[in-house]
Amino acid sequence: MKKPKLFYLHNDNRCLVNRLSDEQAGKVLKAIYNFADGGEIEESGDLAVDTVVDVFTGVIARQYEAYNEKCEKMRANALKRYNQKDNSATACKSREDKDKDKDENKEKYEDKEKDKEKNKDKDKENKKEKEENSSSLSDSPGDQVDYSSVYNSYNSICSDMVTAIDSLSRRCAVDNAMELLDGVTFDELFERVRQSDFLTGRNGKWYGCNFDWIMQPEHLQKIMSGAYDNPSPKKPSPPAYTKPIRQTSYDINEVRKFDSLDFMDEEG
Repeated sequence: MKKPKLFYLHNDNRCLVNRLSDEQAGKVLKAIYNFADGGEIEESGDLAVDTVVDVFTGVIARQYEAYNEKCEKMRANALKRYNQKDNSATACKSREDKDKDKDENKEKYEDKEKDKEKNKDKDKENKKEKEENSSSLSDSPGDQVDYSSVYNSYNSICSDMVTAIDSLSRRCAVDNAMELLDGVTFDELFERVRQSDFLTGRNGKWYGCNFDWIMQPEHLQKIMSGAYDNPSPKKPSPPAYTKPIRQTSYDINEVRKFDSLDFMDEEG
């Protein structure tokens, strides 16, 4: 057991020493120092002295035990820190690996961004090519669309409604509209628009109809279903029946004669 450089004599045990004589108290003090130095208890042959010595040495022994436990904990912590210092090279290597991983991830991110830019450029080229292909006429003569005739039809039939159009960017809209019309000509479609008081704005409720609006699939379907047709005129209701008043004329002279007659009794 490792001995500390000091020990404590608690003031709570002073009452025990006060009950002893000065000679006995001196023996107790010597016995305490002997125990603290060598860990041995010498019997003095005096029961009172030995009893007080046992009390103090018990307290000192517990102090020594707590001191040694504290020393063991401190030694274990120091050993742990020492082992961590030994692994400092490994820790540095780990940090280097982390930095290396960061650099690799950064390079991967940059490469990924470059790939995104390339893909965007490719998408733009594909989109442009698709638009060019969709705007070009089909190789088959039967599938060819005369876009100019569609524009001219709209401009002539709906001339009083909106401004004229001739843009090639509307070819895709015309192609989609042809599929929805399913045999109905554009002349019939535009004529139906022209006859609608709502679409032409003649009823003063709306003025937003134009070629692009008509070509939208949902609007095209509504037009062909008759949703914007003018309401049918109401038939005039028949006049209410009145019962004729019967006109009766009487000759006043005849009425007077009738009043002056003497009626016969029932027996006559």
